[in-house]
Amino acid sequence: MKMARLFRTVWRINGVLVLLAFLLLLGAALVAAISSVTWRDRGRERTPSVVVEEKGERLFLGSVQDVEGTSFVLLPLESHLPGSKLSSGPSYESETRNLLFYDAGTGVSRWLRPDHKGLIVNYQLLREGGAAQERREPRNDPVRWIRYELALADTNHDGKITREDAQQLAISGPGGEDLSIVLDDVEEILGYAPPRDGVMVVFFRRSLGEFVGEIDLAQRKLRRAKPLPRS
Repeated sequence: MKMARLFRTVWRINGVLVLLAFLLLLGAALVAAISSVTWRDRGRERTPSVVVEEKGERLFLGSVQDVEGTSFVLLPLESHLPGSKLSSGPSYESETRNLLFYDAGTGVSRWLRPDHKGLIVNYQLLREGGAAQERREPRNDPVRWIRYELALADTNHDGKITREDAQQLAISGPGGEDLSIVLDDVEEILGYAPPRDGVMVVFFRRSLGEFVGEIDLAQRKLRRAKPLPRS
């Protein structure tokens, strides 16, 4: 009788151990399957699809940006250049070649520029009282204009258009409409003052020296430009 009880006890213990081992294996398999799906999904998110392929160059759509207080959203069209791999994030550096605007009110989309050959060095959404991210009242103070720094020609004759080329300062409406060049042949933008009463002050450098200019945002034109005093 004692031996029978001992065998039954051992059998029960072995059964429990087998069940635990089975559950552990099942859990590991589930974790591996979920991880595989998750990494595949992350891989899809990190690998954008080609939107434009022109003369062997591939261009990709970037992240959607809301033009606050309006019905517009915009997406940058980017070229991806080889870069150093970080612990997280893509292994490339991006340059903005154009902007795609979509009007959720009408369903109409449009490109900022008619081609993708130039470079949008920088752009900024502007409200009446400053840059969009500096304000907290999107409904009462919508984006009125967008400011751009554009490099559109190979002015240093190195065979490509880069940030090192001469730039143009341009202004458009919140949907990319009425794009106008207001300042040309700029070597470097030194800084901006926040818009005030529809006028934006910009400090910039040309070959002749440093200047300050006043730009009428509504009229899309340069009011005046004066050289800065030399030290």
